[in-house]
Formats: sequence, structure tokens, C-alpha cells
Amino acid sequence: GLFGGQNKQESEESEEPGKFVRQGRLEGMQGAFGPLGVVCCGLGEDELEILAQAVEGVMISGDGLPIQEVPIAVLSKEDLRRGIKLKQVLSEMGERDSVLPEEPATSRVPLVLLSGLPPIQVTASVKAILASGIRGGNAG
Repeated sequence: GLFGGQNKQESEESEEPGKFVRQGRLEGMQGAFGPLGVVCCGLGEDELEILAQAVEGVMISGDGLPIQEVPIAVLSKEDLRRGIKLKQVLSEMGERDSVLPEEPATSRVPLVLLSGLPPIQVTASVKAILASGIRGGNAG
């Protein structure tokens, strides 16, 4: 599945299956909070633009300019069919940024996963996303 740990071999390779791992001990991830980006599905093109504005809006400097652009990867139906892992999607953020797949993955409830943001920016991003009014899902 998307989050890994779904098969016996993967569970045996982890230190303690089913146990939480401290952020500082995560392997293959850059930065303390993982690579910067948003992974999502179940949102339409207009809603993706609103999502980008909401997340990047909390990352502004004192003069109102964006501190940095946040890459957004939209999951495809093919990603879900081939059982892509979240770690792989995050490692491909540069190539996937702002690319709308031929067949975007659909869902009844949208998925928005924030990566690489410190806790304060995660909270501010969630508030901004909720305030933006996007609803997503199959009708999104």
C-alpha cells in the first residue's frame, strides 16, 4: 500500500513492526520533517490551485513574498494500481510537481498529505486548507 509495511517481508525488515519511529531515525528522508511537498488525490484542477495557494500562503516572509514554493504531487490511478509507496512519491516530488496525471486517482474523500513542514506550518496549512472551502471527492 501507499504507506508501506503491508507485507510480511517489509515488517520483518523494520526494527519493531507496528511501533512508532522517532523522526530523527527515519531513513531515506531529507530534512527533519521529510522532503517538502504535498501529496494528494481526489481534487479537481481548480481545487489544486486553491490548495497550492493555501499551503504556500502560510509560507510567506514579512514582506509578503513566498519563502519557497511547495511542490504538489497528484496521485494517479496507475500509482494506486501498482501499489506505489509514499517514500517513492516523496522522492519524485521534483518530477511530479504540478503535473496532472492522465488519469488522476479519485476518491470519495480527498487525501491531502503534508510533508516537510514544521508542526507550526502544518497547523497553519490545515487551517488555511479548511478555510479555503475546497471539498474534493468524486465531485471535486
